[in-house]
Amino acid sequence: MNRSLKRGVSCAAALFALLAGAALAQESLPLPEYSGWWLPENFSSDGVVIDQLFNLILVVVVVVFVAVQITLIVFLVKYRARPGGKATYIHGNNRLEILWTAVPAVLLAALSFFSQQGWVQIKPAEGFRNGEPGRQADHVIEVVAEQFAWNVRYPGADGVFGPRRPDLVSVANPIGIDREHPNGADDIFLTGQMHVPMGETIQVNLTSKDVLHSFFLPHSRVKQDAVPGMVIQMYFDVTRAGSYEIACAELCGNNHYNMKGTLTAHPTVEAYQAAVDRFAPVPIAEDTQ
Repeated sequence: MNRSLKRGVSCAAALFALLAGAALAQESLPLPEYSGWWLPENFSSDGVVIDQLFNLILVVVVVVFVAVQITLIVFLVKYRARPGGKATYIHGNNRLEILWTAVPAVLLAALSFFSQQGWVQIKPAEGFRNGEPGRQADHVIEVVAEQFAWNVRYPGADGVFGPRRPDLVSVANPIGIDREHPNGADDIFLTGQMHVPMGETIQVNLTSKDVLHSFFLPHSRVKQDAVPGMVIQMYFDVTRAGSYEIACAELCGNNHYNMKGTLTAHPTVEAYQAAVDRFAPVPIAEDTQ
């Protein structure tokens, strides 16, 4: 094995050892305190895994970037044009080409392996294969995206969502809730705001009524496309009470920048229920005469 190949193997081994060491230590290392120019502070259980994976990838990328730039500078200086220099034709080195193809492949495979645990936790396969709940949720909320608003629906006192009908869609009923159906009469509808209890697992049944959108909760590290004609399940929780941003992370039209909402996490289930009940529809009194 020639000297250059030995150096390449040594660098690959060092990078892999760095990746493995960082992965093993990521759970014990404290996460950095984020300032205004960095990621927003995480307030979710799943976000811890995402931030650890982000930091791991960042370390690997920085190390590779610095190594490549140092190598580039060394080659620029060492092999710069000089008086009397003579160019030499080089056909290539198959072993080196295999090496610099194999090393990135190994690194990407290792990163995929380390991220699998978090992926399975956040995106359970059961919810995609057969439409059944992939995780045990404490509360289920429906979110219907449209240009340019987030429509949020709660099932009401009966705990069951009523049907939606396209022919019922109007300005007053943006998602076409069938209020005459027994399960739809008590459904609670909000626009641009969502209420959840702190520390509880929330299942969102996400869809869109017009174009592609992306439901994004930066402080919970949640981002999921809303696709017309599909209902996609996503899960999150909030570990600290407060108000947080709901954003659309996919260009959806001229007013995309204004498609915002507010997620309010209440400290107790009782406070959450009281906040949601304020928007409950007023029942229509029946005529007994």
